[in-house]
Amino acid sequence: MTENNPQIPTLYEWAGGFETFERLVKTFYELTLQDDLLKAFFEKMPDSHKHNVALWLIEVLAVQKSIPRSMGDEWSCAHDSPAPRFEFTEEARVRWIQLMQKAADIEKLPS
Repeated sequence: MTENNPQIPTLYEWAGGFETFERLVKTFYELTLQDDLLKAFFEKMPDSHKHNVALWLIEVLAVQKSIPRSMGDEWSCAHDSPAPRFEFTEEARVRWIQLMQKAADIEKLPS
């Protein structure tokens, strides 16, 4: 729940929690590998990067205290993990959002 209103869930809670974000990112990466524009950016990413992206999304969308204790301190390391740096064009940024939205639809995240 949010700090300002305990009746309102965080986006993390509302979307379904940790497992939901793991599935969302897995589906997103599967979509990138089918996409002519983004495939080159994502095809060599290690599996651990997918997990770190899920943790990053959780960090962005959750109040810190909402992150499950079972994850320990691992979540705070997501932004420290080295990842390849890419120069995304505006077209690639738009496609990233489109594929994330498509992944959210496939995983049936709440509207």
